[in-house]
Amino acid sequence: MVIMKKLPFYAGVDIPEGELDEYFCDRNQEYAEITDYLGSGGKRYIALVGKRRIGKSSLMVRCKSGLNEEVQRSILVRVEQVNPFTMSQFFYHLLREIEEGYRHSPMDKIKGAGKKLARSMKPNRVGANIGEIVTLWAAFDDELGNDKPLQELMKTTFKTIDEIGEEFGALVIMLDEFQRLFEFGTDFLWSLRGYMSNTEHASFLVSSSLVSFEDEITANEKQPFFNFFNVKEITELPEDEVRKFVAERFGKFDLTISNDAMDFMVLQSMCHPYYVQRLGLRCYELVKTQNLKSVTLNVIIQAYDDIISTGMPGHLTSEFYKVTGKMRDIVIIMARDGLERPKDIAGKLKIPENSIGGFLKKIEDRHGIIKKTERGRYVFTDAFLQEWIVRHHTLEDTRKTRIAVRDLRPFNSELVENYIRMLTESKLSLDNENRLIQSIRNEAYKIYSERMVDESHLPVVNTLVDFCCEGIEELDEKKQKEWLDILHLLSKAENILELIKDKYYDLLVRLYDGGFHESELVQILHVCGYFNDGAGEILKAIEIKDDKLFSTLVCQLDFTDPKLIKDKFNFIEELLQKLETLDPKTDNSLIEKIERLRNELENA
Repeated sequence: MVIMKKLPFYAGVDIPEGELDEYFCDRNQEYAEITDYLGSGGKRYIALVGKRRIGKSSLMVRCKSGLNEEVQRSILVRVEQVNPFTMSQFFYHLLREIEEGYRHSPMDKIKGAGKKLARSMKPNRVGANIGEIVTLWAAFDDELGNDKPLQELMKTTFKTIDEIGEEFGALVIMLDEFQRLFEFGTDFLWSLRGYMSNTEHASFLVSSSLVSFEDEITANEKQPFFNFFNVKEITELPEDEVRKFVAERFGKFDLTISNDAMDFMVLQSMCHPYYVQRLGLRCYELVKTQNLKSVTLNVIIQAYDDIISTGMPGHLTSEFYKVTGKMRDIVIIMARDGLERPKDIAGKLKIPENSIGGFLKKIEDRHGIIKKTERGRYVFTDAFLQEWIVRHHTLEDTRKTRIAVRDLRPFNSELVENYIRMLTESKLSLDNENRLIQSIRNEAYKIYSERMVDESHLPVVNTLVDFCCEGIEELDEKKQKEWLDILHLLSKAENILELIKDKYYDLLVRLYDGGFHESELVQILHVCGYFNDGAGEILKAIEIKDDKLFSTLVCQLDFTDPKLIKDKFNFIEELLQKLETLDPKTDNSLIEKIERLRNELENA
């Protein structure tokens, strides 16, 4: 059994219900408004709308916990987890959640009901004998296993909800990612609205990350849910709350964060809850690795670069790759040149101005990665995605999908083994070869996320390490970087790092000394103990004016190291001498980074 160690931030996963008060940032006003509204009596219909990972799901969980269960029972259904995604499975899932809610209910009048709850052995039968008061059986398929007609499915479900609500008090049904139900079509949605409206003993709280949900769905008189919901938009967090939250979370782990680092976090995250948590977590990983006591500006810059390089949310990058043809060019040019006005975008790409509006609207409606502002301009909905596009794509880029997605499924050793065999033995096109390499990388990312390798997978992972190092020795620089990226992910597992040190240390050193200074290589060599003289390596990076190498090396420095503290003024003097050799016009970025390093050394 693996016991999870507490971390200062959550990123990429929902905050557990029991830890919301500790890890949840602000939303106190929204929480109070929603719970007061739902608890005020009568039927209520609320829709939370906002960007992906803006905190809608966590807010719903918090509201669920906060509602007075002596008066109301709240049921949360995560629509995206219904599998297979069919109408019958959705209603079946909904009633199962209601049954589970009452099975563990603290309400006095149905205590002991858990012993009375029954379930059919058939998968699409759900039954509940709650406290011998309400006896319900719902069947969602016929004797041949076929789904029942839509109206019968809905009638059965909402009749059950009303009978339970009448007996025990009004229910609050919470449907997270409600927009998934729109895939069932207009007839389904009109029927659903009718039943939701006619149900006497249930209120509904739904959430949607669909960009056009409020404008196109709830405010469009031709749509089923026109004027149905009280719409509440969930936006970025207040800046003062973010600053307070971040400082407190680091403080819980005896860490501080410098003012300029906090400013950088607020600026780059734009107070988006996911990126606040993601940057905080990556900073924590870096300072623990380097034995630091403070999150400095250089640390958070490295954290930001790491997220852009390997930690981008999969739903964003996958949505970008769905954009094709002329629309892909539009997105790339908007990101690269910071263009917002349709006229400017059309002029840059030399396409008719009267056609650009249609393209932009399609990108907004279908993919949600840009949005129209009140001034008629179009901006990116996610600043990290914009930066990722700038760094990874050009208009001439013909590379296929390269997505780093954390997959919750276990490491697939069979897939990796077979893909290595195909890459070794088969003659593949460049596109197919890239697809296999990306699939292998996705499996390596699971090891990176978990920081461990199950013993049963060790033989295959060892083979993968060998294959990576063979690829790194190739003359093809692009292939070198791809396999080095995978090797870096694998090195996060301690037993794999030992294998790398034992078998391939000399190879990695030879690459570095030969001028191959990718950040992943530097990080592997750092944990292998190669950089005994970190200050000397930083000075060499300045000499060759390698801005990226400089940043990577600085993030490996231990500012609490007694030797560094003792020699810091000699180091500062050498940095000042190097500054004299740089040109403020062409080396401005490197000069600024050296100045930041000097300030940190002064305070060490």
